Amino acid sequence: QEEPVGLAAAIPGTARGAGRRAAGSGRAGRGGLLGRGGPAPPVLPPSPSETYRKVLVWSGRFKKEDEIPEAITFEMLDAAKNKFRVKISYAMMALTVMGCVLMIIKGKQAARRHESLTSMNLEKKARLREEAAALQDHK
Repeated sequence: QEEPVGLAAAIPGTARGAGRRAAGSGRAGRGGLLGRGGPAPPVLPPSPSETYRKVLVWSGRFKKEDEIPEAITFEMLDAAKNKFRVKISYAMMALTVMGCVLMIIKGKQAARRHESLTSMNLEKKARLREEAAALQDHK
């Protein structure tokens, strides 16, 4: 076999045939980094923690925590978490809209009483000036 010359010799993995070995029959294709052949070991389904049990119930997947099996699939847990996220986002949207409506109502009530930030600031500054003048008089 011929040794690579020039730029191919300076760059690792560019030797003749390197692409063929990595793509098909070499270690990188079958066993990963360790070079062990065969299938990966099976991953056992998780036993849900207390928090995940509550999420499974809140998402509507199960009616009670007692109904949740000891082992659940990752897909079931992901679906429950996504449903829970959507419910939380809907609740946050509803609270935001309610807060906006409340601020509109409060603002209209203040406008009927002829209260505004400008008038409140002017009153506060006048009061502070009076207090400062009273302090100057006592000295």
